[in-house]
Amino acid sequence: MRGSGSGRQWVADHDGLFLTKRPGVENNAFLEQGQLQDERGTWLVKRNSAMVIRELSASAAREGMRQFNGTSLPPVNPANAPDDFERRGLETFETGVEETVEIEIADTGPGIAPPPRGGGEEEEENLAAAVAGAERRCIQRALEKTGGNKTEAAGILGISRKNLREKMKRYGG
Repeated sequence: MRGSGSGRQWVADHDGLFLTKRPGVENNAFLEQGQLQDERGTWLVKRNSAMVIRELSASAAREGMRQFNGTSLPPVNPANAPDDFERRGLETFETGVEETVEIEIADTGPGIAPPPRGGGEEEEENLAAAVAGAERRCIQRALEKTGGNKTEAAGILGISRKNLREKMKRYGG
């Protein structure tokens, strides 16, 4: 989710934000003064930047988009504890390093698995078909969300309207 870092920073700079309490919007047990009642009697629930990132990630995952995590050392919420990979990066940042890169091949869980042994053209064709299918689905969802407005759909997809038209033509749309 492009820009999630700036959104997190905005929430942190404003000391959180408040949402109207309703089903699905519950109190954050890890925040002091995590809820308040306004003058009309409406209950508001506070969200800090870590919780905003967690909820945006869950929303993105439900929409079939990329999921992401927010973590820190030490985490306020134990559910946000870094895994070993994240911990190494965070510990590197604590030494004053501003950027670090590490590639980890995971054998389970989300991510890209190592390529199968003895790969050949057949895998490439399958990958091309998989990428095309994912692209088609993303385009379809964007068009549905915008009621068919190609300019808005292209904006959601992060491509030009011309590029969207070309892709639609390629996929028979």
